[in-house]
Amino acid sequence: MLNSLSVLFVVMTLANFMSLVIFGSLRHAAIPGVGRWMAANVLAIAGMVLYALRDVSPNFLLVILSNALFCFSIVQGYQGCRQFFRQPPATPGPYIAVVLAMAGIGYLNNGRQDFGARVIVFSIFFVCMYAAMGRLLWVHRKPERPFYAYGFMLGVLAVGVLASAARGLTFAIGVAHQKTLLLPTTLNIVFVFTLLLVLPALSIGMVMLAHDNMTERLEHWVNQDELTGALTRRGFFAKLHAVIKQTSQASGVFSVAIVDLDHFKSINDQYGHAMGDLVLTRVGQLIVSSLREADVFGRLGGEEFVIMFPGLHRREAASRLEALRVGLRDDFARTQDDAVPVFTFSAGVDEYRVGEPMENLMHRADTALYAAKAQGRDRVVSADQVPAEPREAPDAGAADPADPAWIRSTIRADD
Repeated sequence: MLNSLSVLFVVMTLANFMSLVIFGSLRHAAIPGVGRWMAANVLAIAGMVLYALRDVSPNFLLVILSNALFCFSIVQGYQGCRQFFRQPPATPGPYIAVVLAMAGIGYLNNGRQDFGARVIVFSIFFVCMYAAMGRLLWVHRKPERPFYAYGFMLGVLAVGVLASAARGLTFAIGVAHQKTLLLPTTLNIVFVFTLLLVLPALSIGMVMLAHDNMTERLEHWVNQDELTGALTRRGFFAKLHAVIKQTSQASGVFSVAIVDLDHFKSINDQYGHAMGDLVLTRVGQLIVSSLREADVFGRLGGEEFVIMFPGLHRREAASRLEALRVGLRDDFARTQDDAVPVFTFSAGVDEYRVGEPMENLMHRADTALYAAKAQGRDRVVSADQVPAEPREAPDAGAADPADPAWIRSTIRADD
């Protein structure tokens, strides 16, 4: 009849098997580290099966091989985490530690027959591995991602460190006395239960990291324009809403510019859409390379882009846009030999007024853009340089060139 610890081994084995199945479903996603995490689960399951067969297995197989499987399991888990965070594998340190631990356990098992000393060696190894994995997660975690998966993993690893250290200490100071792992004492059940629980819990944490990686990819695909590297309209406005909220609370400042490529339709008509895509790609690359890390670059659609400049007033943002405009024009002029047509852009810019709706800011930048178009294109116009929109509509027979509505209709017909 199975005792409580034997039942626990069976339950933990099934938990690791379920994690293995989940990892198998993620293989097609090519998530870094999943292969090693699967190997870690296979090794852990094999180690638990050996313990379950302890009554029919030779003592050497039970002690040495099962402990080796558990040690290599945690090493594979650690290497999988390094791979997940795009770090090179740690060699040969962890494997040397496994060899030394196994040599010590083998000597203590066949020579001194000292179970307590074996537990101490085993505990030291796992304390070091759990601590190394925890440090790796803490140093390389992504601050922009939800902390839930990282927090779960760090919590599990902290439990593993404390439980392993406490177990080794009880044998070192003589509090615990036993000659077999599965002795059903209260203290032993607590330690074995905790340490066995850590292995499948770590697997669950690894699954959570893998799913967060997939979520991050989906968010990137939804919010990132593949052609230009800019945020999509949805992604940009999500950022803009967040910055408006932060700015309103902190009385900060930022500016927004709407950028439109001049006569872009003629590129598609004259050279074809493939050339149009090439132009958009080059524009995106040049804009991204010229922006600060804090700046936010988005694509509103077609050849129209938007840039947010946190911390900059209208005039400062306009100055940066002017430098970008000249740099973009000069770059295209230098690449005529590559059959890329010379191209320019027009831009309108204004700064946020605390408490106003986002639409108001975008409307002023848009109006400034169309004023830049009306003034001849290839220029940057600030909203304060645009005449205020008239309160009353002009006579139907008289078209006012200063009227933003007239400007928009004229530019749209031309572009």
